[in-house]
Amino acid sequence: MTVVSGTEKPKADILKSCRYTYWSILKARYKPAEWLKLFANARTVRKLIERVDIIYIPSHTLLPLATIAKLVKPEVKVVLYLHNYQPLTYTSVVLAGREPDLATDIIVERGEHGSLLCALASGLGHYVNEVNALSLYFADKIICVSKRQCEILSRYVPVIRNKASVIYNPPPPIPDIDKELSGYPTILFSGGGSFVKGFHLAVKAFTEILSRHDLGGYSSYYQYRFLERCTSKSYGKLIALGKVPHEKLIALRRRVWAMAFPSICEEQLPYSIIEFCLLGTVPIASEGDVPEVVEGARRAVLWRSHPPI
Repeated sequence: MTVVSGTEKPKADILKSCRYTYWSILKARYKPAEWLKLFANARTVRKLIERVDIIYIPSHTLLPLATIAKLVKPEVKVVLYLHNYQPLTYTSVVLAGREPDLATDIIVERGEHGSLLCALASGLGHYVNEVNALSLYFADKIICVSKRQCEILSRYVPVIRNKASVIYNPPPPIPDIDKELSGYPTILFSGGGSFVKGFHLAVKAFTEILSRHDLGGYSSYYQYRFLERCTSKSYGKLIALGKVPHEKLIALRRRVWAMAFPSICEEQLPYSIIEFCLLGTVPIASEGDVPEVVEGARRAVLWRSHPPI
C-alpha cells in the first residue's frame, strides 16, 4: 500500500505499515490552490494512478482527484471518505433548517471570519465547488461517517444512494478517570468563538442570564473580550477560559455537569459529544445527528437552533 500525504513527519507506526510518500503540494492552505497544484502536476498524478488498482481519498480538498483518476485509468476503483458536506457547499457546512445554497456559503464565511470580502469570495467559490459534486459521479464507493450525513448528501446528490455506506469513526481515546462533579451545577461550552458552533446562541443565553447587568455592546470580532466583561459582571458564575489544550479540556469535562452544544450546522459526527458521553457528562445539544450519536441513551430535550437570518 502506498500513502501519499502532505504530512512531512508522520508517526513511526505509519511508516512501518506502508510505502509513504511526502508530497508538498498537498500542504496548500486554500482548496482552489490545491486544485491548481494538482492539475499543474498532472504528470506525477498520472504516474501514481497508473501504478494502483484502488484509490482511497479521505481528504475533502482532493475530491476532484476521483474524476481525474477515472479519466486516466477507467478501470481503477475509487473510494471517497466524506467527513463533511464539501460536495454541497464551498465551506463544507450545511446549516440546520436551510438549503445548502449560495447564501449558506456567504452566511458561514461572514459569521466565522467577520469579513464581507471573504464572504463574497466564498460566494464565487460556491459555483467552483461544482467540481466536488461532480466527483461523486466518478466514485465507486462513498463512505459517510453518520446516517444523517448520508441522508442529506443523498437528498441533494441522489446518484450516491447505491454507492454510500455508513462507517462510524472510531471513538477518540479517553483516559480512565472517575467523574468528580463540582459542588454546584456547571455547564461547559467549548465551541470557542465559532459562529457555526453556536457561539452567538451561547452569548444570547449568557446575556439573558445576566440581563440585570450592563454588559456593553457585542461584536463578533472581540468574543473573548466580551466574555471577559460578562465574567466581571457575573460574580464568578461565568468563567471565560480562552483557548485551552485538549488535556485541560478533558479535566474540565470530568468536573462539569453538562455540555452546551448549540451548533447551528448539521454536524457529521461530533467528537466532543462522544467524548462528553464517554466521560459521563450530559450533552445539551441542537438537533442534527446528535440523537444518532447518543441513540439508546435516555434523551433530554434537544433545542432546535437556526441561524439569525
